[in-house]
Amino acid sequence: MVDEPLISVGGSLTSEHPTGWLEILDRTGKVAGRFPVFHTRMSVGRAYDNDVVLDDPYVCPHHVALSWREGLLQVEDLESVNGVFFGMQEMRLTRELVENDGRFRIGRTVLRFRRHDCPLPATWVDRPLHAPLRWYERPWVLVTIFLGLVLYKTLSFYLTETSSIDQGQLVTEQVALAAVVIAWSALWAFPSRLLMGRWNFLVHCGIAASGIMVQGGVETLLGYACFMLDVDGALASLEHVAGWLVLLAVLYAHMSYLVAAPAGRLLRWAGSVTLTFAALVSLVQYLESREFSAVPDYVMTLKPPPLRLGAGLSRAELLVELDELCDEVKTQQKNIEK
Repeated sequence: MVDEPLISVGGSLTSEHPTGWLEILDRTGKVAGRFPVFHTRMSVGRAYDNDVVLDDPYVCPHHVALSWREGLLQVEDLESVNGVFFGMQEMRLTRELVENDGRFRIGRTVLRFRRHDCPLPATWVDRPLHAPLRWYERPWVLVTIFLGLVLYKTLSFYLTETSSIDQGQLVTEQVALAAVVIAWSALWAFPSRLLMGRWNFLVHCGIAASGIMVQGGVETLLGYACFMLDVDGALASLEHVAGWLVLLAVLYAHMSYLVAAPAGRLLRWAGSVTLTFAALVSLVQYLESREFSAVPDYVMTLKPPPLRLGAGLSRAELLVELDELCDEVKTQQKNIEK
């Protein structure tokens, strides 16, 4: 369907086309209804003989009259009970000219006037059909991701377990991981239902599962890199940074699928949430570090020795360092006893 062009006579619109639009706003400021405004006089109220009928018990049967005056919308109170309030200051007036994008309230209903030539923001570019996030809508992709997460968690459990394998513990960890993914995805499914009219629960589950696998893969690569370069002390810091970057990417993916907004704005939103979480976690870790703990905290990576790029310590040098450490501990014990 092709829109008919507006007919202009002497630089102004003819009476066949609206000179503007009267928009009804909901509590969040979104447009709940839209009515055309013409050059002719119009009435707004609760009665059914009005040009614009409002289902608001605080609005009189004939509340206000609208007319076109000097390129502006004139709103006139028809001796209503609750009056008319204009602007953000809520000034009660009997007659007022409303400019483009101006608001006024009658009863509990907020109305906004916009001219026919009201400037519009730039059109947002929609995601193409084969955009990366659209792949999460395909069932076989979701099944592959979920199976991959289960296999990854199982393999990680077997590789990190140093004692006999406890099948019950493995099942418990799998159930706990599934519960975390479900709870996290449910938080995104509710706003998706409100904004898009669809839950998209499985899509958000796929995004969350992908983030967990990416984080695990990055931590594995960092562990090998730190082992090869003999920088185990930097592993914890690098894992923290990588974890926050993965969280940033996951939040950005959730938001970009949920809201049709520019990428820069979504990135700022995701960055703000990530920085807030990082600050809270850092504060908790700082408070916990001030308390005494008898449990030693150290970083150790166990990888195949042939992967090590540095020479490292020989067995004899390691034994010498252990002897020196034992002597230092004995000396400190003697000082404490004295």
